[in-house]
Amino acid sequence: MNKYTKRACLFVMLSMCCLLWGCHKMDGPALSGPDVSESQKAMIQAESPPKVHLKLTYSGKDIVWISKIEEIVASFTTLYPSIEIELDPGREGVYMEYLKASKALNDFPDIMEIEEPLSFVKSGKIGIIPDDASGLVNDPLTYNSRIFALPMYSTTYGMIYNTEMFDRYQLTPPKDYQQFLDLCETLKKKGIAPIGVAGDDMRYWNYWINYYFIKDVLCKIPDWQYLRGLKKASFADECAAGMLKDFKLLFDKGYIDENFIELTENQLATSFVQGDIAMLYAGPMLFSQIQNTDADMSFSWFFLPDEQGNVMAAKDTKSYWALSKECTRDQQKAEAASLFLQYFYQTENYRKILISINAIPTTRQTVLYPSIEVQQDLLVNYRYAEKFSSLIGSLDTPETFNNAMSLIVKDYVLDMVSLEDTAVLLDSAWDKARVY
Repeated sequence: MNKYTKRACLFVMLSMCCLLWGCHKMDGPALSGPDVSESQKAMIQAESPPKVHLKLTYSGKDIVWISKIEEIVASFTTLYPSIEIELDPGREGVYMEYLKASKALNDFPDIMEIEEPLSFVKSGKIGIIPDDASGLVNDPLTYNSRIFALPMYSTTYGMIYNTEMFDRYQLTPPKDYQQFLDLCETLKKKGIAPIGVAGDDMRYWNYWINYYFIKDVLCKIPDWQYLRGLKKASFADECAAGMLKDFKLLFDKGYIDENFIELTENQLATSFVQGDIAMLYAGPMLFSQIQNTDADMSFSWFFLPDEQGNVMAAKDTKSYWALSKECTRDQQKAEAASLFLQYFYQTENYRKILISINAIPTTRQTVLYPSIEVQQDLLVNYRYAEKFSSLIGSLDTPETFNNAMSLIVKDYVLDMVSLEDTAVLLDSAWDKARVY
């Protein structure tokens, strides 16, 4: 073979190698960029990665949330075909009870949405989040200086009001709490139910309780829950009793109409769209439901101020991602689960989650997303509001107390229990609740 023939053969072989290398690179996602970790690169580069099966349990109460989790899991498993994820939406009863039942039946998931992570950490059911994923968010749940859960998102609460109705009667959002009461009185005199409550849903009682807890308690005693845990504070104290009385006044005055107390969330949105009620106190997750009921409905938002006109905002983080201890002890499962968490928080994927529920991001990396005007206004006002996170139902509250308080307060505001007995019942419920 002469030298020219050898050169030709060498050229052909090099060309084929380059072509094959290029085809191999197209088999998986790109291996560069700020959102790709070393574990992702290793998983992609493996020639024949073994199949890994993960079970993922999440709250199945909200249709939008179900669809988004299904969507993100489908795209993830398409990208990583060596990972199989079995979805388990907890639709039965209270979600956390469903998760506890799974634990009791030895059917605990590998990846889970969880609302009360600390008790599961202390019972040894949750493992440490791998380093590749643990640094992606602000305010992760730490215990003994290790990270055990990552906040999915945060949200807040405020007053959603009928813009067209306010314009018709030349009404404006209140500048302080007394103006809010005056606004309710004006609406009532015009024959309009000022406020509706989805009383069939305990979350809505919790929203109101936390507004008054912030206004009457946390603004004066920021560590009140810590003191209550030491039995150095009581629901019979002046500030806590004031919280209960202020809330009850809305019912006594008829500002929360008795015909609009026991509504479901769907009924609340429908009544609002139909103009039966002027305002409702809720989170931005309800925006989509209102729009789905009537796409042309004009509505706005304001944070309910205190007596001095201060803007106060709840910073509520109720849902976390966590991994079972068994999952974190299995290297292949731990790496696959970490990949999923990283994928969830990647900007393009996380943005879709935020848009679907009008949520506030918890990632360290800033995530901006297009939203309707009312959500844009909310985010601007939220940025400058004083924020409170030690809410009733937060990690500062004993497990199970949140729902117990909502039921007790509901009986109080509906004149079924006295103020004094309510305080006794609340103190007793706190002491009986399982402390983290």
